[in-house]
Amino acid sequence: MLQKKIIKNLNLRRIRHLPTNISKLYFSIPKIILRLFFKFNLWHISSYRHRKYAISIVKHANAKEIRNKALEIGCGLGDIIRRLDYNTKVGLDNDEQVLKAARFVSKVFDKNKTDFNFYDLVNSDTLNEIYDVVLVPNFAHAISSEILKKKIEHIFLNNLSDSGEIILDVIEDKNLQNYRNFHSVDYLSESIECEIYKIGEFKHSRTIYSISKKSNHL
Repeated sequence: MLQKKIIKNLNLRRIRHLPTNISKLYFSIPKIILRLFFKFNLWHISSYRHRKYAISIVKHANAKEIRNKALEIGCGLGDIIRRLDYNTKVGLDNDEQVLKAARFVSKVFDKNKTDFNFYDLVNSDTLNEIYDVVLVPNFAHAISSEILKKKIEHIFLNNLSDSGEIILDVIEDKNLQNYRNFHSVDYLSESIECEIYKIGEFKHSRTIYSISKKSNHL
């Protein structure tokens, strides 16, 4: 009886999530087709509209009063950076295949308003420009906390405008197996004078934080 009840509950759960799963597949079709040509990694096919944390990042960044330059490190296909309303937008990634796809999408749908360039946060030279917002979502979990801390400190001190901020995500649940590193926003920012603002909490134990020089949240 117990086994039948468990199977029934599992089936009900699958039926309940069926519309969402169909919707995710439907809106991922353009990226699936794009992947056939550009051969980028599979995890890039998830649709923007089903990543609530990404929507929250865009909304937060576009609410800033000063929106001159925006940078995203680990931009993938550019779903987030392309949607920002800034005068200059730059997307950086260490995967040449996904960058080729991002440039194609930007040319077709964004009239090349976003620049996409190769950059490896760990091994590439330091950044030279000053930005009003620097986005570091998703990929930072592949980097150790010690290295990420040094990079965050350098960007904060050398690449942010007076009212600039760094936006990143932290995975709180260390039992999740899809992530190599789990970061603490307090540890990452302990050596810099900053303000930390929680933008939101999302599924898979993901929390989005802003590390800023000047409060934009009053």
